[in-house]
Amino acid sequence: MANVSFISTKEFILCIIVLAFGLLSLGLLALFQKLIANGELLFKAIALIIILTLAVVVLFGGYTDAQITPVIGLLGTAIGYALGRNEIVKPTVPTTPDTTTKP
Repeated sequence: MANVSFISTKEFILCIIVLAFGLLSLGLLALFQKLIANGELLFKAIALIIILTLAVVVLFGGYTDAQITPVIGLLGTAIGYALGRNEIVKPTVPTTPDTTTKP
């Protein structure tokens, strides 16, 4: 049997470099997580790093346009959900003045 390779050595090396960069970015984020007080912001940063890393790996993976399109659409949907979600509630300010009198 012939030796079958799905991706070239150059594409494989690019995928490894992108994955290493993504893991390095997540590691740095883990080191500095105490600086990010908001848990939702930390979730958004982690989701952004993971999804962008996966998208670039898929692009470098040697797939055709027809194979990449649904995957990129799914990753775009996930990042849109992660970054579009906003649970920060702003306190409401009363619009009417306080009419009670204090003696």
